[in-house]
Amino acid sequence: PEYPHPLSRWAEAATKLRTTQAQGEGRARELAALSAELKDSQSHAAVVSDQLHAARVDWTPRASKDARERAAARIGGLDPWAQAWERLTALPREVEALNLDRADALFTALRDLRTAARA
Repeated sequence: PEYPHPLSRWAEAATKLRTTQAQGEGRARELAALSAELKDSQSHAAVVSDQLHAARVDWTPRASKDARERAAARIGGLDPWAQAWERLTALPREVEALNLDRADALFTALRDLRTAARA
């Protein structure tokens, strides 16, 4: 068998090394670009996080004050929903016992739910 000349093997190895080195440099450039992109997105995320925190801090006292005022005025809460639920659970028995119109009973139930939602 013929053996390649040692210099040709060296030249082949040097060519592969240069190709690998060029590919590595290309990958290094890609990594540097990705790193810069990641830094930008992290700083953007930090800015957004700060803005959300500031909005929450600004909103929380106002929201709890509104909730206290609504509770003091007995606006909202679960009472209207509980009353609507009791009416809904009793409605089928009343409809059957008194032979009422089911469509009217349905619209009455919907009106009670709408009233509870607006309370």
